[in-house]
Amino acid sequence: MDSKESCKDDRFWNEPEPRDGEREERVEFGKDYDRILYSTALRRLNGVTQVVSSDETILFHNRLTHSLKVAQVGVRIHQLLERQIAKENLGAKVDEHGGMDSRIVRAACMAHDLGHPPFGHIAEKALQRLLAADPDSEENGNSIYPNIGTRAKYHLIDSFEGNAQTFRIVTKLAFRQSDEQDAPGACRALNLTRGTLSALQKYPWPHKDRPQPVDKWSREKWGCYDSEQPIFDWSYRHLSDKGYAPGPIRTIEAQIMDWADDISYAVHDVEDFFRTGAIPLNLLSTSDAEMDQVLDYAWPQIERVTKGSIGQTTLENKLGELRDEPIFPKRPFRGSRKDREQLHLFASRVIDDALQTTRLDEEMQVKPLPLQLAVVEFFKQLTWYYVIDRPALGSAQRGEIMLIRQLFRDLTAWVQEDWLRGEDNAKSHVRAIRREQGLPTRLLDYLDIAFSPDPITGCSTYARDDHKIARAVVDYIVSLTERQAVELGKRLSGHTPSAVEMRWF
Repeated sequence: MDSKESCKDDRFWNEPEPRDGEREERVEFGKDYDRILYSTALRRLNGVTQVVSSDETILFHNRLTHSLKVAQVGVRIHQLLERQIAKENLGAKVDEHGGMDSRIVRAACMAHDLGHPPFGHIAEKALQRLLAADPDSEENGNSIYPNIGTRAKYHLIDSFEGNAQTFRIVTKLAFRQSDEQDAPGACRALNLTRGTLSALQKYPWPHKDRPQPVDKWSREKWGCYDSEQPIFDWSYRHLSDKGYAPGPIRTIEAQIMDWADDISYAVHDVEDFFRTGAIPLNLLSTSDAEMDQVLDYAWPQIERVTKGSIGQTTLENKLGELRDEPIFPKRPFRGSRKDREQLHLFASRVIDDALQTTRLDEEMQVKPLPLQLAVVEFFKQLTWYYVIDRPALGSAQRGEIMLIRQLFRDLTAWVQEDWLRGEDNAKSHVRAIRREQGLPTRLLDYLDIAFSPDPITGCSTYARDDHKIARAVVDYIVSLTERQAVELGKRLSGHTPSAVEMRWF
């Protein structure tokens, strides 16, 4: 299971050696990308929202198009850093910090959003609240729509988090191939290399070890559940052999992925909502009052991200320079060729500025210039100011939260009705659930995994059956597209136009 040298291209589960008897790192990392590309989990992202439903209009990015662009930006950052490494002779120092490979960057960028639930971060908060130990705490998401919650019945100590769910998907849920000797319920999933697994870690700590109380944002994020911690620790072994502890360390590739994600999220959302008229870039370019109002809204978050390293006046001056350039839109988007070309040039300029200022510092941290970091954060905040914090989206979000909550309750009740039927059923394997009741096939598979002893530790992460059911149900909900979630909600409530005979997967 583990090589003596703890190589970066090792896989947790042994696989047959290549036909020529030799293993090449570059080939193994390329396989990781292929496995992610062909996974159902990635394909699902075509039906998962970026900010608003991908069904609203063809102009909006979804999580799949976002991931593709993050991968492209990540590879560009890698290329620029390679030039710096060659120019400043930093190769040995980079190797000491775990190395840097473009194939790993591309794979991690493609996979970074696999754990994103239907309807995005608003659903993430809803699931956290459903599983929370203290559902009234701000940390568990009570700050969003506090009046529609009830106390959690299915408290899971490691709750729900999109990044941790991504790690669970690639290590346990993404069905690819199994060994005949595997225990019931075991799944090797994508069996990615150490390098790619560690590159997925934006927040390289399990739930119980998340930072306290340095950064509230970091406290609310974690990279793996307790059930995957053995593989999480293993994925950092190539670094611990160099003298680093298992965490919290973000590899160079993980830092590149994170920065590429920020850049893409900021620019592409602004593009989408300028096209629809929701974000008035043209007004920002001509009205100082409008710009001042938006900057006052965004500044607290910008100051947090930049850690106070630049002043508001400095950012105002930089944005003023950008507003004065011809590429900054001066009129509303009407869809003409000139409009499209100008918007493309504007987006390219913002992305290129962010890339060109990115460097590795002396501690091998991927660092853009603070001013450029502030510019990217400003554009991210435009989406919050003009779209997310507006009442029109708020009503839709409330409905999405209620749908996620109802799906969780209906599915857990459905499983428990069969699971608890009979005196000995609580001890039975999940396949004893009567299939004629029509439970979704994929949910049965996830229940298999939740109820079977962990193939690594030999015991279950969760002692109680209702906790195992809750984890499997959440795994299933997160595997749905938004359209599937809506349709399943209708079916479970008895309102659906689809054929009753159709099997729900």
